[in-house]
Amino acid sequence: MTISYYAVEHAFLVTNGWLDFVESHKLVPKDWVRVHLPEPRKHQVHFLIECVKGKREERPEFYEDRYLFKVELTETDVTYGRLMVPREELRTHFPEIDLPEARHKVERMRWTDEMGRDWMVKIMYSGGSSAYMVFDGWEKFVKEHALEAMDVVKFYSPLVTLNPRHALVKCEKRDKGEQDGKDG
Repeated sequence: MTISYYAVEHAFLVTNGWLDFVESHKLVPKDWVRVHLPEPRKHQVHFLIECVKGKREERPEFYEDRYLFKVELTETDVTYGRLMVPREELRTHFPEIDLPEARHKVERMRWTDEMGRDWMVKIMYSGGSSAYMVFDGWEKFVKEHALEAMDVVKFYSPLVTLNPRHALVKCEKRDKGEQDGKDG
């Protein structure tokens, strides 16, 4: 296999031979591939690769002491296919997502919802505002969770993760009675 460093993702990328590797090791989503440095190393590009079968149908646990912040959705968030996340919340809880105003760089983030499904979203600094914009992946997330204005998305840190740009997300529906002025 050919492996290259991909600076945008801050990760290594298998650029050749990956599909054959997946097939020969019968890898499926949620499996892990770990790369180790052997001792002694035969040469500079010598690595040991370990395949670990992941747990299936595992739902994440949302612990209150792992709660980070929440975002109440606006009509614009659900209609225009982008979510505005307060800049300070993202910088405080996910410092690895470093998007200075001048660069307008795009970063990726992985969310895991209550059903254990993973969502890859792209995040960009929204120049001139005090927020980051989640765009690619957000529209599908909204549709899948039937989100509406005034619903809340809560962010939690997972107990175990290998990726510092990973969050657990929990969607809470608004209280329609409160919104519509009805009792109960």
